Amino acid sequence: MPQHSIVTLRPRFNPVVKLTSPPKHLDAEEAALFRRLVAEFQIDDSNSISLLTVAMEAHQRAREAREQLADEGTVIKNRLGGRCAHPAVAIERDARNDYLRAMKTLNLKPDAVVR
Repeated sequence: MPQHSIVTLRPRFNPVVKLTSPPKHLDAEEAALFRRLVAEFQIDDSNSISLLTVAMEAHQRAREAREQLADEGTVIKNRLGGRCAHPAVAIERDARNDYLRAMKTLNLKPDAVVR
């Protein structure tokens, strides 16, 4: 009676996408931070890369809002002449919280909140 051999097929592709360079839409500061975190913590799975991208986008948004607030001030006049908070105050706060939440999900502790 002839014996049959069982052949196990292995996939010929790597399902994990390795991304070593930061997304092109990030500014230089966030791109450098992205590269440093990927190298330092050996982040290589696609879910973590996606979450790190979200964190860097939030970091960039908070930095841009903070720069705008430095130029224009945190208080502005509304259409009735009264004083109110600049809309960038809420943008900076929300982006900072998004950044910290994404970093916490990645199990990373940022050196500084947002520089």
